[in-house]
Amino acid sequence: MTNEKQTSTNNVNNSAAPGADVLENLKIHQEVIKDGSPLALVREKEVGLKKKVIEAQIQADKIVANAKSEAEKLRPKIEVEARKKVEKYYNGKLAAIQEEAEKLTKNADEQVRQVESVGAKNFDKTIEKLRSLVIPS
Repeated sequence: MTNEKQTSTNNVNNSAAPGADVLENLKIHQEVIKDGSPLALVREKEVGLKKKVIEAQIQADKIVANAKSEAEKLRPKIEVEARKKVEKYYNGKLAAIQEEAEKLTKNADEQVRQVESVGAKNFDKTIEKLRSLVIPS
């Protein structure tokens, strides 16, 4: 390459546009192949195809960037919905556990009353048995 073309290529390499250096190289090759020989025509087709590939890659990169942007926009909404669902699930389970605990407490109170009732009924009999064992008649 000549110094002029190298300088042009180096300037393009430093640019921010994706694929800009390749596009510049394609332009340089297009200038070189204007002589019309079969090899030049093949090279021209190759350059055209490379240009299309680069343009497709740039378009694909834009699509990916847009998709990422959309995903980031949706993320907070999805997080809020997920938190609401988790909270609803948690509150439902907590309510069910509290209800079960209340039933157990209620049943325990009833069982205590029953045991006390049976104990009160058998208290006198138990005292008599203990007296008979401690103080034989």
